[in-house]
This record gives sequence, C-alpha cells and structure tokens, in this order.
Amino acid sequence: MASFLPNDCLTDIFEILSEDKITLYSCLLVNRQWCNSVVPFLWRKPFDLLKYLTYNKLSTRHPKLIHSYVACLSEEEREMLIRSGIKIPTDFPPTAFNYSAFLRHLDISELYHATSLWCMYIDCIYPVTGDNDEKVYNNSSTRYSECVGCYTAMRIKLARRGPEKRRQRQVEQEERNFDLTELMLNQAQPPPTGKVYLVWQSLCKMFMRRCLILKYLCITSPYRQPDDYYMVSAYPGAVKCLSHLQYFECGGRFSKSQVLETISKACRNLQTIKYYMYPKENNQMTMNEVNSLIELIQVQSSLTEFIIIRGGTRLGNIIMTLGSSQATSLKRLEFVRCDFEHFNWLKELSGFINLKELVFDGCRNLSNNLISTSDTSSFPQLTLLSSLNGILSADVWNALIGRSGSSLQILDTGRGMSSGLWQDHMSVLETIGMHCPNITHFTSYTFVGVTPKLFETISGFHQLEELTIALDRFSEYEGRGLCVNKFLTLLAVHLAPTVRFLHVVTKKPCNVDSLRAFVRQFRGNFKFFGMKELWDVDVGTYAGIFRELNSVLLPLDMYSSRIREIKTPGIFLCR
Repeated sequence: MASFLPNDCLTDIFEILSEDKITLYSCLLVNRQWCNSVVPFLWRKPFDLLKYLTYNKLSTRHPKLIHSYVACLSEEEREMLIRSGIKIPTDFPPTAFNYSAFLRHLDISELYHATSLWCMYIDCIYPVTGDNDEKVYNNSSTRYSECVGCYTAMRIKLARRGPEKRRQRQVEQEERNFDLTELMLNQAQPPPTGKVYLVWQSLCKMFMRRCLILKYLCITSPYRQPDDYYMVSAYPGAVKCLSHLQYFECGGRFSKSQVLETISKACRNLQTIKYYMYPKENNQMTMNEVNSLIELIQVQSSLTEFIIIRGGTRLGNIIMTLGSSQATSLKRLEFVRCDFEHFNWLKELSGFINLKELVFDGCRNLSNNLISTSDTSSFPQLTLLSSLNGILSADVWNALIGRSGSSLQILDTGRGMSSGLWQDHMSVLETIGMHCPNITHFTSYTFVGVTPKLFETISGFHQLEELTIALDRFSEYEGRGLCVNKFLTLLAVHLAPTVRFLHVVTKKPCNVDSLRAFVRQFRGNFKFFGMKELWDVDVGTYAGIFRELNSVLLPLDMYSSRIREIKTPGIFLCR
C-alpha cells in the first residue's frame, strides 16, 4: 500500500527523513514514484555528504559531483567553456534529473574547491585528441592523486596565517616536485579568465537561474579574491532565487557593501546572519560595509540568530540596530573576537527580551562600561550562556547570571588561564549556586583553592546531565594536598545520578584504583566518560574496569590505537 501513497504524503514523509541518508537511498529502489520524490532531498545539500569521506574518496567524489552539475549546463554554456580551453566531453548523456534545481545549500568556497578538483581531474584523466585522432591520455590517475596532494597542501598554506617552518618547507618541496605553479595561482587568486573561475561562474549562474528556493548561502573565502568573485547575488535570477533565503554568511577580505546591498533587496526573511568584519586601512570602506549590514538587518522581518566575528568600533551601532528592529524575534547572539570598549553593551543587550542563547568567544573589554547594579534589566528567557577562548571578569559573569534568573540550563565558564583569578572564580561559582538551580550542562575549570566551592555548586545541580571540568593546573599543586585521583574520588560524591556525560581535562591521568573507586561510588550510569592524556595501555586497562561493572555498551579496544595518533581524549561509551 505504501507504494501507492500520493506524492504529497511521500514528500512529507521524506521531509522527516531528510537527514537520514541511508534510509533515503533505500527508498530510491522502491519504484519510479518514490525515486522521483526522494532525489530532490538527496540533492539539497550534496556537499555536506562529502565532508565525512576519507581523503581518497573525497578527491574522487568532488569531481563526480561537479561533473553531474556540468552535465546540467546547456549546450551553449558548455560550448562557451570549450572555446575557453576547458576540456569537456562533447558526448554528455542527458541527466535523469535537473539536479541544479534541487540545491538548497550553496557555499561558494566549497563549490570553488570542488570545481578546482574537477578541472584537475579533467586535465589529468580525460583523454584528449592527438594529431592522428587517436585518444592520448596526458596523465594517469596516479598523476591526479599527486596533483590533489599538492593542491591540498597549497590550500593549507594559503589558509593559515604564519604556518610552521617545517610545514612551509614541506609545501615548498611539493611545489618543486610538481609543475603546477599556474594551477596553484588560479586556486589562490582566480583571474576573471581563469579556467576554474569560468566553470565555477557558469555553475553559480545556473544555480541562480534554475534554483527557485535557495535557503542557505555562504559567501566567504580564506584567500584574497577579486571583488567580482563574490557577486553571486547579482547574477541573473538571483533576486527570485534568494527570496526564500534563511541563512546568510558573509566574510572575506573584499568590499562587502555591494554584496550586502544586493542581499538586502532580495531577502526579507533571513533567520540567521553570520558576518565577518576585517580591519581595513580604509575606514570609509569599513563604515560603508557597516551601514550596508545595518540596512540588511533592518529589512528582515524576524531575524532569530546573529553571529558577528571581529566586531570593532561600529559594533555598538550594529547591536542598537538589532535592538530597534529585531528585539522580539532574536533568540541567539554570538560574538567572536569582538571589542566592547566603546559602548555600554549590557544595557543594549537587555532589550532582547526573548534572547535564549548568548555566546562570547575571545572577546575583549567586556568589563568596561558596565551598567550600575541598580539596573533592573533582565534576560528572562536565557537558557545558554557561554564564554570560549577567553576570560570574563567576575563582574561580567555576576551581571549576566544575576539577570537571567533561574532560566539558565547550559553554562560554560570557559577555561582558566591563570591561578591568580581564583578569587574571581569563587565569586562566579557562588553566583551560579544562588541563581542557577536548573543547570543541565555545565563546563568550567578549577584550581586547588576553588575545588570545595566547585563541589558545593555542582551538588546543587539536581538535573545535571553533562559535566566538563578542566584541571589543567592541578599538576602545579599536587604536592600541596590535592591531585587528580583525589579530585575524582570527591567528585563522585557530589554528582547527581542524572549525569550521563562526564569529561575531565587534565595533564595527568588518574590511576586505576581511583577510577575504580570513582565508578563504584557514582550513583548513576554513564553514557560518556572522557579523560585527556590516556595512552594505548591506559585505554585497555580503564575499559576493563567498566567491563567488570557490566556497564560497557561498546568495547573500546578498537579505539585504543587511534588515541595516540589523533590525540583526542580517551572515550568510554557506557549505559
């Protein structure tokens, strides 16, 4: 009976299964009707499927994906590329579907990278015609693998700032081994007539023309590109294509004003904006970009998430615009490497009455210009508060936590960088204990003098599910009465039985007896237990402890050989 369901019903079912690719692939084989309904879901985010492949598969799947899209180009477009010196098969079979119309997520950087690999694949593998009309292969698949290796190394070199000298020598050696100088320049700064750029531009124009509902657009690049490279939103058909856009990400060392202006004209229903600001010598250019960004924010009907990277002197204007036009709709704010020196940020943020998530990542001068303690502003809906790659002062933490009431559920106080801040951390933990009874996910750090207060705070989390504690500096104080082994023993007594995920970050692993005592004293059942700096012999020994207690869901011997290679925390998966 399922094979006779109406198309609308099948579409609703496959929408629910849209992230379950294995099930969708199985549905392809049911019948023609199911196949026609499933294919659009599989081709919504085709580049995402490539992120989880191994290196060998990745280098071959990218060209195959682009080959399918090139096949969707019209004969006139392919003929134009051939006249530009691009080797394209003249006997393209017709595609079973118009794959370009199904695209919903477009990242121009990912597309450019895949197009580069496709061009290399064509140059190395595709047969060309000789003087005697005989097919002559100019290179083998081995040659293509070598090219991909060199290209990948070059991308790493270009994307990184100040790479290690050893890595530089390695890349330079690879460049000498392969005569790919011209190709590498095309990847770094594609000229308007570059082969890769022409193919990439043709595909972008096809997407803007044929894709009627694009929901995700990312216009970024780690390289210095000409401004024309980023003007995808100005291609014919872009206004209609982008009218349903929900996620927009923009960043790069280029003039972004024109891109933002074209997006403002086409998009009114953005839900997420992620914007990268780069310091420029031309302050007028920066001001124009900020004004264009402000205009983009103002024309949105209900923006729910805003992420800004490297916000500077005009950050206050941007936040005030968010407060005046998106105060009731905004649910999430994230600031990455921003400078809050020039305005009263806490006062401006207090206008977002429905804000649920607030994240600071490596920000500066948050302690400046704090409003007075008599201010009654609050964040009644705030459930997530996080500080990453930086330290917030006790004043900032106390102000934010005190204004969130009891709504906080996920709290990340970051990693302590100096033991001299232990008194501030004590104050923060005390505030957390007073105002946050409903914490379910907690990430923090501790010093020797702070540990009793940390245990007292954790004891009040009766709904705690995930806990991450950094003990990076315990090795400095082990001779003064507290070590990792004793910490674990005490921690087991204070943990709520609801905890399922525990991650302890420490420079030294605990001994077997302490871990066995910890597991037996804990009243709950772990699903995840992780400790940093566990080597192969430790993984097998520690996993045996969980086996003895009949709590291991998955044996971990298979992971032990990988721990040292990839330098990840030791992982235990338990019931």
